[in-house]
Amino acid sequence: LKSNATLQKLYLENNHLGSEAGKAVAEALGINKTLRKLNLGNNQLGAEAGKAIVEAWKANMTITHLNLADNDLDDNAGRALAEALETNTTLQELHVYGNRFGSKVIKAIRLAAKGRELDLRV
Repeated sequence: LKSNATLQKLYLENNHLGSEAGKAVAEALGINKTLRKLNLGNNQLGAEAGKAIVEAWKANMTITHLNLADNDLDDNAGRALAEALETNTTLQELHVYGNRFGSKVIKAIRLAAKGRELDLRV
């Protein structure tokens, strides 16, 4: 993923990747400039890897579809996601349901996405 210049879609849903693999994906995501769709749903990424992926995505202006649903992400990852939504304008679809976000974080994510053409599932 780091050096691949042609891959546009990566579907890794339901693979039990865990935290370490999630961090590796985050590192590669920060470098890759061709990936458009990334599905990491239901991989038990955890809070630390989830936040790392969000931080990498924040700087990545090519991702249009991101699925981080059902990954045990916490409020820290959720706040980072809300912050990233304020600056990253390329995202068209975001799935983050089934995580451990509190009501304030869910509200912040919705507010950051307000007024955008974004399929948000939280």
